[in-house]
Amino acid sequence: MLGLPQPEPDIVAQMSENAVNALFFVILIMAIVGVISNVMIESRVNQAVRIDMLMVLLSNLASSGASLPEVLRALSQFLNDLIWAPLVRRGIRESDFPMLRENLPEEVFMFAAVIYGEVGDYNYPRDEWIAVGWAIRNRVEDRGGWGWSWPNTFRGVITDNRPVRQYDAFGAAKYRAAMNFYLGYNRYANPGSAVRSVMLDCLTIAIGIYYNVVYTTDLSQGADTFWQGANAPNWGHAHHPAPRTNTPRAMTEGGTWRHTFWRTRP
Repeated sequence: MLGLPQPEPDIVAQMSENAVNALFFVILIMAIVGVISNVMIESRVNQAVRIDMLMVLLSNLASSGASLPEVLRALSQFLNDLIWAPLVRRGIRESDFPMLRENLPEEVFMFAAVIYGEVGDYNYPRDEWIAVGWAIRNRVEDRGGWGWSWPNTFRGVITDNRPVRQYDAFGAAKYRAAMNFYLGYNRYANPGSAVRSVMLDCLTIAIGIYYNVVYTTDLSQGADTFWQGANAPNWGHAHHPAPRTNTPRAMTEGGTWRHTFWRTRP
């Protein structure tokens, strides 16, 4: 498997029983990464350094007595950092689309299209784009607002319509245009260069938040709900009369946020 070295005996000895069970799974994943990374990463560390980084991670997890779920979560984030962080830091380009369409879940493109539909305009501060993305992610992770369980996927949260469709952007013209651009549904549709630039930036942010790389700071301040303007819409008052997180606030990027961000739970 790509000539991967066997783990050192002292590392294996330190691993908890559950973590040892995950070791062969890890080696298999690294073999897959060795192939995928040739396509997905332009400037990357060589194979030996990647394996050394993995061994250091495993050693640290072993010495901390990490459980199997903790090991797998740490390894998943390690792989996300390895594969996606370089692309996000560089910024997504149209030339990346064949690879992205092959490797990204469709819900990542849906996530980007909602961000574009809600705040996809350079008149909005970029931090507000990130905050909208994080508010969506917070709903996926919390799954307990307004007295019901939210779906545990981005697709589920984006398409959820209880009690009203939360994201006005979903299914609207801007959303459809972005999805067409990302997935190439209509090869004759060709948005202008300025619009394509915004759509690419939204996809970059969506990938970063989805995989928790680069855009790792929750600029929504833990919010799971937002609307444009300072006054809550009817559904906002009906379901939570007082905000837990209330913006907009002046930002360093030269603008004031147009959306208000609330939490629906303490």
